Amino acid sequence: MNKISPIIEAELPFDPKQNEVVISQGFNGPYSHNISSVRRCRYDLRYALDFALPLGTQVSAACRGIVSFIIRGNGYYEGCDPSEGRKVKASSIIISHPDINGFPKMIFSHYQHLDPESIQVKPHDIVEPGQPLAKTGRVGWVGEIPHLHLHFQYHEINHDQGPLVTSIPFKLKGHEGDYEDEELIRGMVGDSRELVQRILSIRRRDGLLLNK
Repeated sequence: MNKISPIIEAELPFDPKQNEVVISQGFNGPYSHNISSVRRCRYDLRYALDFALPLGTQVSAACRGIVSFIIRGNGYYEGCDPSEGRKVKASSIIISHPDINGFPKMIFSHYQHLDPESIQVKPHDIVEPGQPLAKTGRVGWVGEIPHLHLHFQYHEINHDQGPLVTSIPFKLKGHEGDYEDEELIRGMVGDSRELVQRILSIRRRDGLLLNK
């Protein structure tokens, strides 16, 4: 796999003093961080991160931008079947980033699995890094580990394939850990933390530990 160097540098979307940084699914993760087609739209979500966080964790803006859309979810799914998981809609905040250049289209960041009752911004609000947005909730395809999903993307229209959503690699300020899912899971082996062991046990049950 050819790795793409990240151009976007973002803040952590939560306070690491309140919750440690544990990524439960990294770039190119097997559950949902891949390429799929939903309702005739091709989604490339390879470059997304899931942060394992307790429900009700405060989520903050990772980059300066403008709130473009707020999506309110329609239930949740805690299993591991992609066909079932993609049937439910996650509550999300989508922020546009006109200051981020170097891409063919406008860049948007997506914050997913939010408590719709906790949303603290509205469309057209200008947000700064670290500004509160909402709290995590059990909405969308949350799986067995409650988490916050974050990715950056741009949209295109292909005359042959239709709408295309392309995710973009990014890195987090102050976080020197791995981002690729395979490397993340390899690094978790031997970690005694309860949350990490729970993530590994789910991966092992699903046959996704391979030889790590």
